Amino acid sequence: RDVTGNLDDLGLHSVGVLEVEVLSASQLPKKGGAFSAVDPQVQLWTQPQHRVTSSVKKSTRNPKWKNQHLEVLVQEPNSQQLRVVLQDIDMLNFKELLRVNLLRGASNLMRSANPIGRAGLPLRDICNSPYKRQEV
Repeated sequence: RDVTGNLDDLGLHSVGVLEVEVLSASQLPKKGGAFSAVDPQVQLWTQPQHRVTSSVKKSTRNPKWKNQHLEVLVQEPNSQQLRVVLQDIDMLNFKELLRVNLLRGASNLMRSANPIGRAGLPLRDICNSPYKRQEV
C-alpha cells in the first residue's frame, strides 16, 4: 500500500492540548510612515497544518487581547516547539480594489499577513509543569 502525505504527520498522535492565553504586545514597529496603522494578530501552532489565530486588533501598536484562549495539540512534548508569529493583517477594501483594478483574483488579495516577529518555544520547558500557569 502506498503512503502519501507529509512524513511529519505519520505516527503522531496527540497526547494533550496546550491552552495559550494571548495577553498583549507593546511598541510594535510602524509599518510605513509616522501615522501608519498596525493591525496585529497572533498565530500559534505545533504543526504547520494546524494553526490557530487570535482576533485582529485594529490600528494599534500596543494591542491587548481579552479572553483570547487558543488551544494547540501536543504530540511530542519533549521535542516539539510552540511556534508563535505576531503578524500585521492588511485588509483591502472594495474601493482600493477598484482603484488598482485588481478585481480578478481579488479573493487572494483581500487579506495579507506580514510578520512582525516570531518565536519558537520548546514544549519541554512548558509541559514540565502541567496545570500550572506560566508566562513566556
